[in-house]
Amino acid sequence: MRVKSLFEKSLRHPVVTLVGGLALGGIAIGIAILILVLIIEPVATPELEGTIYYKEGDFVLRYQKDSPGREDHAALAEVLKQDYEELLDLLDVNPDLVPTPIDVFVHDDVSSMQTSISKRKSPEARSVYLAPLDLLIGEDPRGRLAELVLAFGWGRCGSQILHAGTRLYATEPKRDFHAVVAAMPDRLFLALPELIRAEERGHFPESIYQQFDSPYSPVSIAFSDLRKLFGLSVHGEVSPEDILALEAASFVQFLIETKGGIRAVKQAWGRGSTVNLLNRIDSAPPEELGARWYAVGIEAGRGAPDFPFLSVYYLLGGGFPDAAWTRSSTWHVEDLSQGEITLAVRCALAIGAFTEARTLISHLEEGESKDDMQALLILYEGWTVTEAHGLR
Repeated sequence: MRVKSLFEKSLRHPVVTLVGGLALGGIAIGIAILILVLIIEPVATPELEGTIYYKEGDFVLRYQKDSPGREDHAALAEVLKQDYEELLDLLDVNPDLVPTPIDVFVHDDVSSMQTSISKRKSPEARSVYLAPLDLLIGEDPRGRLAELVLAFGWGRCGSQILHAGTRLYATEPKRDFHAVVAAMPDRLFLALPELIRAEERGHFPESIYQQFDSPYSPVSIAFSDLRKLFGLSVHGEVSPEDILALEAASFVQFLIETKGGIRAVKQAWGRGSTVNLLNRIDSAPPEELGARWYAVGIEAGRGAPDFPFLSVYYLLGGGFPDAAWTRSSTWHVEDLSQGEITLAVRCALAIGAFTEARTLISHLEEGESKDDMQALLILYEGWTVTEAHGLR
């Protein structure tokens, strides 16, 4: 009885009561958190069902739970952090203008990206993501991140030429885009008035970011927008065939170099047509402004590291295979990248130099590119080359 009495007294002791209350409270809180995480949160945010996130500084990285990209989330966060700081500085943007955290949705493939966007833009979505960013696993995030910084830091732009050019310039600020202007034959180069007409005809389509992630994109997807979403395609790094975007980047580089820096482009940025926006910083007509751009580009671009490759690429693509082979045949194969060797093979095949093509192919690494070149050599080898009336 005495032992029982002591035990009962100990239970009534204030310290014991406090500890017991805290323990019960902790258990209750734990149960509440489990209910919140496992039941309430998935129901409250159905668009995030099946996903997991990592909070990394100014970013929240979101993956599917079974995504293989989760293993590299720390490395991606580091790249995002560095690119973000550089872009804020390069584009002269106050970081307070960009809402954080930035929600980065990392997708395994285009289909997963489409599904995620449609869920976030559906009427059933429960959360608003102020600064979303959609990426594919392994994609360089800088281009889309540049668009985000431009959208919040500079605002909306009515000129797709300025938008595409500034995005690409910010993605690769150390690249000399004038090489494209210098390398292109006249028949391929589009002067500024022609670029503007191409824009007016819809040849500068909105990017994925502009269509679905930008603060100026629709909050929800209308039926008419489904076609855009289902037809979604994702480009990686810009390729030499993206002539419009590369010329736009060269033009933006020209404005930066001749109009006092990036702030000149920022001054031209805004609502309105390309012509009206450019009038903010230069009253000259497009023909005159474009002529000045071409003169600078064709002179400066010849010294760019990628000028030799681009000149051969555009000569071949522009219908001048002999001129392309004449240039590429002077290259030393030991100094060439795999892309340059492949281009030289195409030039050789185009003019019937099959022996030289075979030698070049032997320097290619095993893989798809070598297999493709071998197949072309087998297809064309033994053909004779005849020219008549300007036709080969």
